[in-house]
Amino acid sequence: MSMRRILIFVAWIACMPLATNAEPVPESAMKAAFLYNFALFTEWPAHAEAINLCISPEDSLAYALNSVEGHEIRGMRLNVTHLTTFPDVSSCDILFLGESDRLRARELLGRVGNSPVLTVTDVDGLVEQGVMIGMFTSNKHLAFEVNLDASRRSGLALSSKLLHLARRVH
Repeated sequence: MSMRRILIFVAWIACMPLATNAEPVPESAMKAAFLYNFALFTEWPAHAEAINLCISPEDSLAYALNSVEGHEIRGMRLNVTHLTTFPDVSSCDILFLGESDRLRARELLGRVGNSPVLTVTDVDGLVEQGVMIGMFTSNKHLAFEVNLDASRRSGLALSSKLLHLARRVH
């Protein structure tokens, strides 16, 4: 898929309302598409043949991620790992922190440290605690904000196209 097509897709998804009268798109499906696109627009330092997205199986988004598992991102397969515990996040390239992770978010971010792990959430207030990308609803649309300092500390490069689409960049 060309970069132009990807950018058009991301822009289209970003402008799509969460619910319409005709055919509502489930919020979890939209969040899964956002996560996939965040991976497309992130560059990790030296990388293997797969990108591992880690999520708690308790999270409502876990099932929706089946729609993006196995897709390729710049020649690397996207794997979704449902972690029941988070003792070792070193195998994660993307770590999604949902509502079920709210109370242990600081601990999980401490375990990630400055490792090149893209952290994403849909929980209010976690971007200010160091999560790199936060999804939120604004006027019935899904939007996102970016903590650029956190991504830079980890050695991840977020595309300027992604930053341009963000509602807020910290």
